[in-house]
Amino acid sequence: EKRRGVAGTVFVHKYAGYLADQGLSLEDIKNKIESFIPKIKSIGMALTSPMVPTTGKYSFDIDDNEMEIGIGIHGEKGLHREAIQPVDVIIKRLLDELLKEVKDQSLIVMVNGMGGTPLSELNIVAKYLNQQFQEHDIAAKQWFVGDYMTSLDMQGFS
Repeated sequence: EKRRGVAGTVFVHKYAGYLADQGLSLEDIKNKIESFIPKIKSIGMALTSPMVPTTGKYSFDIDDNEMEIGIGIHGEKGLHREAIQPVDVIIKRLLDELLKEVKDQSLIVMVNGMGGTPLSELNIVAKYLNQQFQEHDIAAKQWFVGDYMTSLDMQGFS
């Protein structure tokens, strides 16, 4: 029903752990996390479905010339499919969707691999994302690029 993200949950877990290390009570951690979660915005795309180890089957079928937009953390089908576009076009398309909700001009950014995307390609995504940020006067205060929350061997990113 809604756009799904993938790696935003990593920030939630890390922040909760940090707060626990600071000695906050469970109630205080819960309150801080609940105010933090709405600030996280994420969107993913995939070129392939992941192979489910227990079944030996892919979780969904996708044509070679298509990409799935809005995929989920467990390899769920996304919101819709589109024809594959060049990476700079994909980045603009996904960022335009996120900017409908993000108003901050200073962000912490994660380019997350889905398990089957090489780090070199994730860095290309980060490059085009940074170019888009410059066009929108957005500053990335911190970058995280890598496989942080994967969907087995899916080729794509969030």
